[in-house]
Amino acid sequence: VDLEIPKIALPDITLDITAGPGHGVVAAHNLNITKFKSPNFNFLLSEKGLSWSSSGGAVKIGGLWEAEYTIGVPVGFRIGGGVLPWLVNLFRTEISYALKKTIHNQACETARSILLVDFNEFLFSLPLHIPIGQDFYLDYALQRNVTYNSEFAEVELLADVVYGLHTCHPEKIEQWEEAGLIPKMMVVWLSETVPNCLLSSAHEGKLVQFTITKDIPELASYLRTSCSLFSICIGRFFPRLKSEFPDQYVDLHFHTYDAPFVQMHDGEVIMNATFAVDFYIHPRKDHMKSLARMVLESSSIILPEIVDNRLTGSLNDTQLQLWEDFSDIGEMSKTFLTMFEKVFATFARVMVEAVLHKGVPLPIFDNVTISGRRLRNTNIREARPS
Repeated sequence: VDLEIPKIALPDITLDITAGPGHGVVAAHNLNITKFKSPNFNFLLSEKGLSWSSSGGAVKIGGLWEAEYTIGVPVGFRIGGGVLPWLVNLFRTEISYALKKTIHNQACETARSILLVDFNEFLFSLPLHIPIGQDFYLDYALQRNVTYNSEFAEVELLADVVYGLHTCHPEKIEQWEEAGLIPKMMVVWLSETVPNCLLSSAHEGKLVQFTITKDIPELASYLRTSCSLFSICIGRFFPRLKSEFPDQYVDLHFHTYDAPFVQMHDGEVIMNATFAVDFYIHPRKDHMKSLARMVLESSSIILPEIVDNRLTGSLNDTQLQLWEDFSDIGEMSKTFLTMFEKVFATFARVMVEAVLHKGVPLPIFDNVTISGRRLRNTNIREARPS
């Protein structure tokens, strides 16, 4: 930097002189940097990102200047202390500011181009391995050099979702269209493959599952295999369950049946998930044979959110469908499926929210926080695999 900055060709500067009793013009030309000492650059690397700052530095400039100044004053006007110092004081501040601005703009661009060549090579060698939890990671890697100018920085990343020995590699994305974009502080293109990789890995790693037992007071009576004539319980719909396992309870084990997936179309984000609900005699750890399985299919409209630098979402609406997969305790009637849907619709919603809760971490620079309770769906552009 110390060698390259003095080579910068500085443009001539011409300014009007408006101070004092007259008017005029001053010009500076043949400007050159005779001495330059670069500032100290500090790069700060953390788990969240990278930031840099500079301090110190000095510059010495040589060149020629000339000024023309016209005064219209009454006869007898006198100037004390010498004309030349007085004239220089009229434009010293303005031309000093103009020089500083010119040097800053050109020196900043030159320093940026010199420093970022090596810095980009460093970024390419530095994978961003972000733990999400429970042996679940998101790996980011640069697709190409970071593009900088005086107004913005542009970066293109690839993301791999990794859980244990399971990996998921997003497919190649076609060129994203920028036409018609409304200028914002940040524009994000998100392909379906990114959340779908996340959801597929969560399914393969069996991350989304939980068991409903009699320990939940609101559902304990419903989970009984035996109940009175005027009560409703699972045993009432399955006589064999009542006869073979009297006065016991059923554990309902919810888990993903297939990998959930996201669809983005016409400004909507729709998450489709299929869950299995297995019936076990309580406690499940002592009765590992599933007596029946019901499949619960949900389609949810998601409102995207950015919370604490993570792309997450909240549910806006959910549609459910249920059917029998198999049963060793008798056929599941339509009445039973309808009642089950009403009773456990809330738990289906909890399952979907559990998938969304972790979210996708966003790689950012230090000292920058991205957050907002709501994002407009129209600001999320879909990029389909080519």
